[in-house]
Amino acid sequence: MPAAQYARERLFEPVGMLRTSLHEFPAGQAWTYADAETTLRDFARIGQLVLDEGVVGGKQVVPSAWITRCFTPTSLNPNYGFMWWLDYPEKRGLVESFSKTLSRRLGLRVQSNPPSIASTQGYRNTDCYVLLDIGIVAARMQMEENPSGALIYGRRDALRVLDNIVPPSE
Repeated sequence: MPAAQYARERLFEPVGMLRTSLHEFPAGQAWTYADAETTLRDFARIGQLVLDEGVVGGKQVVPSAWITRCFTPTSLNPNYGFMWWLDYPEKRGLVESFSKTLSRRLGLRVQSNPPSIASTQGYRNTDCYVLLDIGIVAARMQMEENPSGALIYGRRDALRVLDNIVPPSE
């Protein structure tokens, strides 16, 4: 079965990613490592899938053992699993601050140690952050590298923006 069809039938559709497809170039040759064509909401569903250990609507779509392996550091880089970056030493303060502030605003209990965090890091800062310990998924996409007249947000800036998404609780 072609990779694009397999991904659509076995992953995208069961997860609810109905506006997602693998990039194919040349025709019929799906890229499995980059450039999926998707929406922000569908992209965030990948983060939710891993947060829920591969389960969607009570059905195991991706084996939980594979999800666990995604978050197991590789021998070449202790901050990298299967296409997921793990705990950012240089960003830990921002991520920890974001998660604690957001958790406080949502009334969640925050553990004393920094939360367990995983993130994709895509082209043009298209990222999906999964804060595993507190159950939050935040995705972001940027279509153009330097949109005309728009503010440019890098990864560190995105974490500051994420901290302001949810207004303080009354």
